Amino acid sequence: MAEPQKSDPSKSADVVMVGCKLPHGIILELLEPSSGTNSDGKVVQLLQPPPAGQRVTLKGANSLREDKRAAQGQFPYAVTPVPRTFWEEWFRRNKTLEFVVKGFVFAERSEADAKAKGREGASLLTGLEALATKDDPRVKQIGRIGGPNVETDEDALTRAMAAAG
Repeated sequence: MAEPQKSDPSKSADVVMVGCKLPHGIILELLEPSSGTNSDGKVVQLLQPPPAGQRVTLKGANSLREDKRAAQGQFPYAVTPVPRTFWEEWFRRNKTLEFVVKGFVFAERSEADAKAKGREGASLLTGLEALATKDDPRVKQIGRIGGPNVETDEDALTRAMAAAG
C-alpha cells in the first residue's frame, strides 16, 4: 500500500508563506467587534478576547535553533504557512504596525521567495537581538571593575579569592 503523500503547504494557492524576524514569533488574531457596556452604562463596541477571533501563531527566528544555547542571529527569519484569506484580512487591518512597516513580518507566495526576502532583510535590527557587550552602543559601559558607578568591595574580593584557593 502506498504511503499517503504529504501536501506541501507552500505549493497551495490558498496559502502564503509568512516570514517573521521577531525572535519569539507572534500570534496574529482577527478579533470580531461586538458590543458591551462600559462603567457608565453606555453601549460601546468591543473587540472580544480569544477565543472569539481567528488566530495564527507565527514561528519566530529562534524557533529554528536546535541548540537553544546557541547564539541568536544564525537564522534571520522563520517561515510559517498561513491561509491566504486570513493573511490578507490581518494585513489589511494591521499594515501600519511598526513591525510590519519595517519588514519584520511579511508574506510571499512561496517558501523560497520568503527565504530569499529573509536573507535580504538579515541585517535589519528588531531591537530584540542579543547585546554585544563590547561594541553595541545600547550597552551602558557600567558593571566593570573600575567603571563608572561601580566600586570594588575589597573585603568580599579578598574572601572570594581565599575561598577559591
